Amino acid sequence: MLANPNADFDFFVHSWQVDMAKELDLTFAPVASAYQYNRIYRSQIYLGVLRNLANAVARKPLLMAQRLRHPIKSLAQDIAGISQAISIREVCRLFSSFCDSNNRSYDVVVILRPDVVILRRVSISEGPAEDVRCNNYGDRCGDFRWVLPATLAPNFTNLYSSIFRHSRIHEPHVWIRDYFDYLGIPYSQDEIRAGHDEEVLRKTKESGVSFARLKSFGLEIEEYDSYPG
Repeated sequence: MLANPNADFDFFVHSWQVDMAKELDLTFAPVASAYQYNRIYRSQIYLGVLRNLANAVARKPLLMAQRLRHPIKSLAQDIAGISQAISIREVCRLFSSFCDSNNRSYDVVVILRPDVVILRRVSISEGPAEDVRCNNYGDRCGDFRWVLPATLAPNFTNLYSSIFRHSRIHEPHVWIRDYFDYLGIPYSQDEIRAGHDEEVLRKTKESGVSFARLKSFGLEIEEYDSYPG
């Protein structure tokens, strides 16, 4: 779905879905991939959650008060978000290691959830050369996909550690935007709207994405009917 006929792409995959390794490798044919149970990072995840809470207490007491009203939901969101940051770090490390080992360089990096379907063409040539662009949700709050110059990829590698080094706070949908704003790196969103033009596949029915828009991607009606909504 990336509209640039003159571009070649290599794929790198990191996933917590170990049971999906064969299918993902067949689908994306990555030049490097890693499939791990995220329980091996449990200590990092929980340390990140604890430091994140400490940062929220120190820097955003109103946010902390809000979290205390919904403690279980907030804890689950922090675990999921910090786990995502570790997965992004690991795929960025795969990318960096491949470049170093093979003397390769790339112009653009696209970070994308493998379970997301994109129903509208994404251009990688729009926007300033040093701009990080997310999908369209709220005020630059999209977290399905990012398009960025390859030179900026190390900033995603350091997303998890920013909780410790820069007292960044995981807050659903806004922490990556706030992280890049803190770094002073231009951060914008494109026209691909979450929940309409781009969605997690299992949430498409719930979001009102019609089967007619999905069947051209090979989705069977039986699978679509099995989705909630």
